[in-house]
Amino acid sequence: MSSFKLAIYNTAGAGNPAHSSRSLAMTDGEDPDFMIVTETRLHGARALDMRACFCYDQAQSLDPIGCLGGQWLLWHSKKVQFEIFDKDRVQITGALIRVRAGSILPRALSYTSDNCV
Repeated sequence: MSSFKLAIYNTAGAGNPAHSSRSLAMTDGEDPDFMIVTETRLHGARALDMRACFCYDQAQSLDPIGCLGGQWLLWHSKKVQFEIFDKDRVQITGALIRVRAGSILPRALSYTSDNCV
């Protein structure tokens, strides 16, 4: 029986030139099922481009407030089904509905930005 792999990665600014190589090394080596990326400090088209470095086919985002914060929730739809219950400017609430066969995991996830204004 395999374990559910969750990765939490603080990018300290996804626009940082070292971001792409660090993110690829992390995802290639461990292949997490679900990933939380914090402190992206990006929004808009630039955030979408950087988020693509992780090679996940599903994502939800919280935009940074000013030049601080910003979070991405990333997952592979063939491995995980994540249902969003609520999303606002500072919080995404949802649940992992399905994971790959044989995985053991916690069933609920609520993520709140630490940059609440």
